[in-house]
Amino acid sequence: MAGLLCALRSTDKPKLSEQRIVIVGAGSAGIGVANQILDGMKREGISEQDALERFWVLDQDGLIHRNRDIKGLMR
Repeated sequence: MAGLLCALRSTDKPKLSEQRIVIVGAGSAGIGVANQILDGMKREGISEQDALERFWVLDQDGLIHRNRDIKGLMR
């Protein structure tokens, strides 16, 4: 998380809540990182629902979306 926040300082959109996040790997590590980023976005004042809309999670079968049978990965 610290590395991500430091990297953002060098961009024109330094706020975490302004980013689009792609997570490759829907295992415990990928989802754990996603949840940390989600918490960081919420600390910046964005709602959880708005923050979740900024995430895309991919696994070996492609994009995870509502029509796939994977529920409850992220809060």
